[in-house]
Amino acid sequence: MKLTNIRIENFRAHADTTIPLTQLGCLIGENNAGKSSVLHALQFVLEERKLTPNDFRAPDETVSVTLRIDDIDADDLSRVAEAHRERVASMIRDGSLTLVRTQGKTTTAESRYWDFEPKSADWDDARLEEAIGGKKGAGLRTAAIELQPRFKDVLGDAPKIGEVREQWKRLKRELPAEQLVAVPAKFATGISAGLKPLLPSVIYIEAVKDATSEARPTGTATFSRLLELLFTEVEDQLGNIETQFAGIHSKLSRVLVADGKESDERLPAVKLIETTIERFVQNSFPDVTLRMNVPAPTLATILSGTELTVDDGHRGMLASKGDGLKRTVLFAILRAYTELRGRGLGAEPATASKRHAYILLFEEPELYLHPRAQRQLMAALEIFALDHQVLVTTHSPGFFTPTTSGFAKLQKTDSGVSAYPVEISMQARDAYQLIHHENNEAGFFARKVVLVEGDSDTIIFPHLARILSAKWDQYDRNVMFVKIGGKGNITRYRDFFAKFEVPVYVITDLDSLVDGFNHLTSDSELKLQHSDLMSAVHKHLPSESTPNAKTVKAIATRRNAAELWKAAQGYLTEWRESRQEEPARALEEALSELFDLGRGAYRESILASPPTGPIKEKRDALVQGLARERVHVLRHGDLEAYCGSVTTSDKVEASIQFCREVTTKDEYARRLGDEAASILRELEEIFATVFAD
Repeated sequence: MKLTNIRIENFRAHADTTIPLTQLGCLIGENNAGKSSVLHALQFVLEERKLTPNDFRAPDETVSVTLRIDDIDADDLSRVAEAHRERVASMIRDGSLTLVRTQGKTTTAESRYWDFEPKSADWDDARLEEAIGGKKGAGLRTAAIELQPRFKDVLGDAPKIGEVREQWKRLKRELPAEQLVAVPAKFATGISAGLKPLLPSVIYIEAVKDATSEARPTGTATFSRLLELLFTEVEDQLGNIETQFAGIHSKLSRVLVADGKESDERLPAVKLIETTIERFVQNSFPDVTLRMNVPAPTLATILSGTELTVDDGHRGMLASKGDGLKRTVLFAILRAYTELRGRGLGAEPATASKRHAYILLFEEPELYLHPRAQRQLMAALEIFALDHQVLVTTHSPGFFTPTTSGFAKLQKTDSGVSAYPVEISMQARDAYQLIHHENNEAGFFARKVVLVEGDSDTIIFPHLARILSAKWDQYDRNVMFVKIGGKGNITRYRDFFAKFEVPVYVITDLDSLVDGFNHLTSDSELKLQHSDLMSAVHKHLPSESTPNAKTVKAIATRRNAAELWKAAQGYLTEWRESRQEEPARALEEALSELFDLGRGAYRESILASPPTGPIKEKRDALVQGLARERVHVLRHGDLEAYCGSVTTSDKVEASIQFCREVTTKDEYARRLGDEAASILRELEEIFATVFAD
């Protein structure tokens, strides 16, 4: 059994939000984006909470939370008391149950479930009652068959009217899905309470500084629920404790037995207490009757009184200790469960059907934890999620691992909360590396993401934007510059962030038009423009490639060039040893291929300073076309062309030095010299697009 979908209407910031739920999921978003409200909405349904006036987005409208539960099987139904099991099973269709809980500002909260009624008026209950009214025996059978021929195969020769009604309900339930429509239905008497054992119990760890409420020994406290989890593992050593509990309950309260009828085997003293209270009430209100119902004792109610004493130099109750210690104990119980889960605490491991279902709602697990403790906690949550669902709200992608089954990014707007569910469909390794990449955690919460190649780009570009215009501040505008480590990663990163509905921009060097254009766009028209441009450039290349020292250094750092150079060294060694023609020819081919890479430098030089008007026009048209796809190619070359002269070869150090020395637009213009007007105009066009509202 698992919760698969929640729809939240008119609840706090949520006007109408639908979010898929997974086995181990994360809600991400800025502060006050409505993440905690999703957890509270789950509590509203599963724990039948009541709302306060502040919970209504529109005061005059009803709050509604719809929760879908799928994959309900026989093991899950076995947790329901036998007296209620058949009725609860009838509410489940194809292993699914949908609960709806509503509350108006002036009305009480009410829970219902989605029942399925036939779309056709032929199946209206009123038609049945009209057809069979006053009929008996064979006449009743004939009337029922005339109304619905399917009765012919399910009714005896002289059915009773109750049998006809039951078969009518069964026939309606067996109609194909396309002939049915979902309608909210009220629970039968006693079924609301009878359904509870089927539903997961909520364990809620809030992101609050004061953890006292979580550590108190009460049935609904996190502390109590976590202990309940642990003791589930030793139920096999507790004998027939549930039978003993049922025996105690029957002596204290009326109970429903297997046939659904009420049994009253209460102790005479208990009956006397009820009748005595009722007698005194009837002295003032003669027509009033009174019933006393005592809840059934359970392991959970007993555990709710469990207390932990802690000696940290001063012996006292856990609830009296500091927040850090209290939260550590809570996490320790969770980790203890995950460690003991596999082997159990008893003689035999607890079976899946024996375990009650839980859902762990965890607000910002990263709070107040050392990074090592965060990793340990995440590992515990992964194991916990093997048995029970987990939903965390977080600002840290550190709580994503290859086992995390889904994200939902929440974004608050004037019209409510927009949810962007994200299923990580790429390879687990790719997704893991992307999310854990340096500074990428901010990308999840950024308004826009700008992909750049290296560390120096993440330093220089935000600095240039800020000195060109005060309104282009990356922090104020929530624009994140993300290092991707090379053009080959552009597609991966663009696809990844696009899943979170984050607008993605790219700023890349001019050499991307020479080597790596396939990573910039998939547009066929732009590819044709690129091919036309590079054909024109090729005509202006020198017939022989004679690379200078700078070119040799540049190409030698490329992966393919490094491999060629290594191969050339091997051929040279082989030739020295054998003096044969074959290694000599292989050496010549490797060196020719290696230094032909230097022609790329000539192509880039031609693109940066076009020798003809047509080449310039073709280049500018292509760059503008890419810009419309949020890909900005630097027309003047690489980042060094935009920084002027530097006094160090270390790129990061040079970038920091540049930011110290150039702090105004005028200083930057002087640094650029004759190229100032052209470069400033180009950068202003790029940043105006990136930082636009």
